[in-house]
Amino acid sequence: MSTLLPLGTEIAPEVPQLSAACLDQLPKPKTFGALLDLLTGKPHYRHLCSAANRFAEYLRKPGLARDISLDDVVERLRGFRPFLENRLYAESSIHDYRQWIGELLELAQRAGWVPDVAMSPQWHFLMATAPNPRLPEVIRHFSKQTDFPGEVTLEAVNKWVDELVIRRESSFSSAIARAWDFQRLLIKNGYSAVNPIRALRLDFYGIPLKKIPEPLKSEIEDLIAFRKAAPDEDGEDDDDLEGLAEDDSEDDEDEDDSRPRRKQIRGITAQKLESMICRLYGYLVNIKHRQDITSLRLLFHRRCLRSFRKWLRKRRKVSPDGLRAMFTTIFAAIRQYPLFPTDFGKWFKRFLDSIPQTTEAERREKKAKKYLDYRTLEAIPDKIRSERINQSKRKCGSGSRGILMRTRIAREVADLAMRELLMRWILVLPWRQRNLRECRVSGPNPNLFKGPIPAHKEVDRPDWVKKEEAKNPKAEFWQYSFSSKETKTGKPIHCVLPFSLIRPLEDYLRDYRSILIGDKTTETLFVNDAGRGMKPETIADLIRELALRYGGKRLTPHIFRDIFAFEYLKTRPLDFVTLSI
Repeated sequence: MSTLLPLGTEIAPEVPQLSAACLDQLPKPKTFGALLDLLTGKPHYRHLCSAANRFAEYLRKPGLARDISLDDVVERLRGFRPFLENRLYAESSIHDYRQWIGELLELAQRAGWVPDVAMSPQWHFLMATAPNPRLPEVIRHFSKQTDFPGEVTLEAVNKWVDELVIRRESSFSSAIARAWDFQRLLIKNGYSAVNPIRALRLDFYGIPLKKIPEPLKSEIEDLIAFRKAAPDEDGEDDDDLEGLAEDDSEDDEDEDDSRPRRKQIRGITAQKLESMICRLYGYLVNIKHRQDITSLRLLFHRRCLRSFRKWLRKRRKVSPDGLRAMFTTIFAAIRQYPLFPTDFGKWFKRFLDSIPQTTEAERREKKAKKYLDYRTLEAIPDKIRSERINQSKRKCGSGSRGILMRTRIAREVADLAMRELLMRWILVLPWRQRNLRECRVSGPNPNLFKGPIPAHKEVDRPDWVKKEEAKNPKAEFWQYSFSSKETKTGKPIHCVLPFSLIRPLEDYLRDYRSILIGDKTTETLFVNDAGRGMKPETIADLIRELALRYGGKRLTPHIFRDIFAFEYLKTRPLDFVTLSI
């Protein structure tokens, strides 16, 4: 028989049934070819061959459908629908192809095929105890890579995630969630090689702030409130009028600069500070079994901090960069808190300096692995646009199923339009992810709006804006504005939207955004699957997915900013001021 199964042109209503006596006399099938041999000459044989050929194309094995193992079919079945959708098959054809494959697998089991028979006992145990219905697919994949679950590495899991996204079988957030569930399953069964750091962190040791006893709890709250509060306009938090001397000139000369002028920290930084303090306290209580830590001075005792650092490094395997990041959070809070002597800040600086630092060469090498060429990124929006146009051409059929499919396709097209705009946006305006996800286009105080440029605002006007204003002094332009509280640097921003973003923005607002938000009153420009504003992890995962799917490598929003800056300085060397603005 030819290696390429013959193609059918009609839709088969069902797979032919074989008698039990006939099945008992036939060899147990393990591949598509062996299974289809059982059906040779039966009705609808050609249609089943057509379904097998489509599946072979999906597995990137065109012409080799007969050699595909049934175990491979079970493992990869989830991604068959997205493959057919991307090939613009009608919904009725997609439904029938999937049904044929499913019924072929059912027939194979009736003929004696046993799924996962080649699995080792260890993998079978994990399959039986998997708490999540999404895990068998992952288990089947890795059971073919190794007989022993303990040999699975974090690199292998990440590679699996990347392949799913690149093949368009899953979103990044869905794939990484399955990967985390899989890692937890391995770790809880004693297979810690997949991620030794996460294995150690299963024994969570921190104590929430609300469970820390008084008076330490109040002292911690006061410290965090102090760091979050805005300082006085002159930069001092109090006038320190006690103990006035007749002559302070000598004090001015000897003024200690170790306590810098305090700046107000953002909410996310305050959360990190609280988390770090709670972990330190939890370590002392849960790991060292100390019940006498009743004040900040005892909590931040030098011996306590040294012990905690050693434990994090030796037991928790925290990297030097991770250690520095954790203790710098405490250092910044303590050295600016009046209740701690300034000499403590000097000791803490020596404490931080004793932690090894990653060399600049190592840091650059690590970053280089995460980079994509700017030209590769520039091509992504057009790729998304092409996919959006193709999706809009899909046939839906008639009847109630056709109506549902038209609604679904309209939403998918609208989502692609938003993704296209997002990618165009960060390639021109590489904002911080907070500004991207919080940018409002409606409500009482939108960040993005169209109107005349206020005369009292010092707004940089590109040449095309000047020409338009010369023709029409009342001309309206798209602008974006963020208050000082909405930017990390604390500086207000008011700019004209770059010309290249105007048309994509107006198309999205006119034709697609309303589909995504439905009847909700969402104000943000970019929205999640529920039509609401995005969370930090949502937009970060989306950008990772787009970079991975269309560029072949995961990128975070911050890496996008680095790539933009590098490209900018290649064309405008030393223009750091404009780049910063």
